[in-house]
Amino acid sequence: MPNTKNRTSQVVKSGILLNDEIESLVQEGKLIQDAEGKIKPASYDAILGSEYYKDGVFDFFCEEKSFVELEPNELIFVITHETFIMPQNIAGKYYLRQGLTWKGLVLLGAGQLDPGWRGKIVGLLHNFSSNTIRLHYAEHVFTVEFCYTTKPTRKSFPYNEEYQGAMRISDYLEGGTSVQSGLEVFEKSMYKSFTEYSERMSGRFYAGLGAALGLLAFLEVLVGIIALLAYFKR
Repeated sequence: MPNTKNRTSQVVKSGILLNDEIESLVQEGKLIQDAEGKIKPASYDAILGSEYYKDGVFDFFCEEKSFVELEPNELIFVITHETFIMPQNIAGKYYLRQGLTWKGLVLLGAGQLDPGWRGKIVGLLHNFSSNTIRLHYAEHVFTVEFCYTTKPTRKSFPYNEEYQGAMRISDYLEGGTSVQSGLEVFEKSMYKSFTEYSERMSGRFYAGLGAALGLLAFLEVLVGIIALLAYFKR
């Protein structure tokens, strides 16, 4: 008779975590700390934290300012309210909320949560639309999906790099880098290149136009000479 006890002990959980599994881990003090968002059938709705970074300045939401406006082509760093505590056998991915994507916001960068990582999710958002977009404090910003990994072995190792324990946006930025100023430099560079290209093309266009007009004038003179010669041959 087969040993079902040993077989059962070797079962490894796999696949995307459903709501009951997420809720069970949260109640055990694992996976998500300060979970004030909503647990969905196979994901978690992470909400916007109190801090953001825009135009080279760190700022915070408050009672008098519960939202921030993002103009067309502007960038903003946001952070989650929740802290994520990833077990060694669970990995995660996060995506920008679909409703914000439909408005024209884009999440720049990858959304990987490695096993063993602990911290808050920070995302760089770009307004690609032609409209002003508002982000409200504590609104659903990221959808987080969790998945069991293969069974960890002696060669497996948890995340333990520079962003371990990152709890502020400044923990992710180097020397307060202003991404807005970097974008402006890029835009100016592109505008300069386009202007120079336009000037070159305009010069070629007018030179070609001048040559064409000169050729037409020559043909007119030639036709006149031929007509004159024909007249004298009569």
